[in-house]
Amino acid sequence: MRMIIHDYPDEKAIALLELTAEAMTVDSVLVIDELVVHNKGAHRNATQFDLTMLSSLASIERTEKQWKALLETAGFRIIEKKEYAHAGESVIVVVPKEIV
Repeated sequence: MRMIIHDYPDEKAIALLELTAEAMTVDSVLVIDELVVHNKGAHRNATQFDLTMLSSLASIERTEKQWKALLETAGFRIIEKKEYAHAGESVIVVVPKEIV
């Protein structure tokens, strides 16, 4: 999923992730490509995107802490997180907790 989850507030993002988990098998992994705002010292582009998401979609660009909480609530476990750009663009690889 690339730049999908950030379009939704937590409640709807969790529902989307839970539906995705239901379709996964023991061999499945979910790769999420999203902006992960640094918990401290966030890049200005990340904070600008955050304000845009808030004002246009009532959503947010999530911090690493918020991503972890969201994914855990939706029933996922993070396998790997890799930042590929300085503003926080990242790939998060997850699997459903119950399949692990």
